[in-house]
Amino acid sequence: FYPGKNFLKVVPEELQKEEYGVLVLSCGPNEISNLNTTLNYRENIEEWRKKVGQSSVKMFKLAEWCLQRYPTLRSVVIVKRPPRYDDRIKAHLSEYANGVLDEMLKESGNKNIAVSRQKLSCDGYLRIQRFGNPSDYNYDGIHMRGKLSVQHMTMTFINMMVDNFPHLKPSNLRESGNF
Repeated sequence: FYPGKNFLKVVPEELQKEEYGVLVLSCGPNEISNLNTTLNYRENIEEWRKKVGQSSVKMFKLAEWCLQRYPTLRSVVIVKRPPRYDDRIKAHLSEYANGVLDEMLKESGNKNIAVSRQKLSCDGYLRIQRFGNPSDYNYDGIHMRGKLSVQHMTMTFINMMVDNFPHLKPSNLRESGNF
């Protein structure tokens, strides 16, 4: 999902089904993937930034609204967009949109919202292990199709959640400092 009409509809529908303490919202790459960045950069960059920035604003406002509307929610974690290795302009726009989330968090001062990132950025051999080989037929520089993609996606998600909720770390690892 992305923060368009469907996303803004689906999240409240799901939250009404049960009482939740934590909501995790993940920013996807779609609104950026759907941009035609083959057009003239200078003529279009501000419009592209405006579109992706608005998407981040909608996501953040959804997090705020959910916290107000659903009293059992204690925290909302917004997961930033993943790195892109498909197109330099789209990679820039993705980072720009992530920066909008950081700015909104600073401005809001809301301690119940966290803006986090899975640590998936990488180069060289590790990128091939995560995202696949650029010479493979299904490589697109966005989707993780490498041999270790599932393990890396899972571990970076766990690490991100433990960073936000330290009590999730097993007590034996909390004491040893190894995790």
